Amino acid sequence: METSKSNRGFVPLVLAAAATALYLGFAVPYHLLTAPDGISLIIEKITEVIGREPDTALIVPHLIAVGAALFFNVLGAISLKRIPAFLGIAGYIAAIVLFYPYGVFTAAQILLSLIGILRIRNVKKKKRRAAKEESTTKEENTAKEENAAQPA
Repeated sequence: METSKSNRGFVPLVLAAAATALYLGFAVPYHLLTAPDGISLIIEKITEVIGREPDTALIVPHLIAVGAALFFNVLGAISLKRIPAFLGIAGYIAAIVLFYPYGVFTAAQILLSLIGILRIRNVKKKKRRAAKEESTTKEENTAKEENAAQPA
């Protein structure tokens, strides 16, 4: 199998998935587990006053949407299909709608996913074009052989 740079359409999707995994790696422990001492006195005071429930209630749907987007991005990168990558973008957009202050963190993943979708489309077009050229050359070769085999 040929692995030129033009055939690697999944790389932006993998980069988006890696950035999402990194984001979830920091966000899940911070919001769902107890925050380490000294991170922010303001956040600690707020959580003492109102508790952790509002924070968890606001952030958990956002984190679930980001997790679903990560799943679909990885699925799109593995299968080289555009539909899972589109669903990943939908997950990122849903995450932004659910908790817009963290939309900045998912905007880069949306752009990388779009680039990945376009690259997958280009790779598939090139493969189709190459297969079509290969079939036409085979047909031409068989026609030449048939013409050469016929007596003049």
